[in-house]
Amino acid sequence: MLADWYYRYEHRVGFFAMVAGFAFDWFTLWRIDLLAEHILIITYLSICIITTVYLSLVEERSKQGIWWRRFYTTGLFVLQFALGGLFGRFLLFYTISGSIAGSWPFLLVLFAVLVANELSRHHYQRYVMRMSAFALALLSYSILLLPVLLARMSDTIFLFSVFASLVVFTFLNRSIMRFFPSFRVQRNQLISVVLVLYTIVTLLYFGNLIPPIPLSLKAGDVYHNVTRSGSDYVSVTEDYSWVAGLVPGKSVHIIRGAKLYYYNSVFAPTRLTAQITHQWQKWNEEGGKWQTISTIRFPVVGGSDGGYRGYSEKSNVGAGHYRVNIMSERGALIGRTNFEVVVVPIVPTLTTIKR
Repeated sequence: MLADWYYRYEHRVGFFAMVAGFAFDWFTLWRIDLLAEHILIITYLSICIITTVYLSLVEERSKQGIWWRRFYTTGLFVLQFALGGLFGRFLLFYTISGSIAGSWPFLLVLFAVLVANELSRHHYQRYVMRMSAFALALLSYSILLLPVLLARMSDTIFLFSVFASLVVFTFLNRSIMRFFPSFRVQRNQLISVVLVLYTIVTLLYFGNLIPPIPLSLKAGDVYHNVTRSGSDYVSVTEDYSWVAGLVPGKSVHIIRGAKLYYYNSVFAPTRLTAQITHQWQKWNEEGGKWQTISTIRFPVVGGSDGGYRGYSEKSNVGAGHYRVNIMSERGALIGRTNFEVVVVPIVPTLTTIKR
């Protein structure tokens, strides 16, 4: 009776399971360089392989009355759970790492796969579908893992991540097909799907449309002044209400010719050192586009929970709409702050914040 109820309301159950699973991932998300996080991800990947082998075994010997066939539906559930856990955590990690404005195509792919995974398990009855989902999960993890292990970020590291995940996937797929020859007829189709997925991800990376993981913006905002005092950073800002802090694109009131400062803290894993850029831009009303007016580069050193802190400044700021892009060395968007500068005759009430 319970099974009948589930099959009747499968899509609704899948939706609520997706929301609950996403909430679980959010509240249990650890630092990207912690061993516990990688143990969990590797456990999910191992469960995917084990259940895929089991499902393939049952499908290979479908005409034999073997006792373990009774767990086939359970195997589909377990595979769905493991892939949901993987893509849920990947979506959170990649979302935290970059700006949605700069990385939405890749984030959309992960979100679409997560939703498809949670709403129906039936597509995993096809070997090509479950192995394609596993290949994308393996690639997403490899892109995340290698910069953490090697404490470096570069195009070479990314390409090595793609190659390494492809080697591991090829080994696992060939091993499964060796023991279950009936799936060899799907080999060309699987290869085509996987190559398309890998090509899309690679093109998104070189188009700066993948978040610059493992970097992530912990905090960032524009201030009237920022100074360093010992191990603290002291910032001066207007006395905004808490409601104004929730609305993007706040107004900053300055006297003519004053400076503005942009402070941020960027998280990087232990031992990793990377270059980031503050790109100050102003909206050009005549040209109808953003114009870069200043570019400041400085290093980020990993290891701190609160992120590596730093700031840049801009002199002679006039009235208008501005934004500061925080970017990785190759130009991928880590974060962005939009604001409007309003020139006033008297300095507004200011408050000091120590970080």
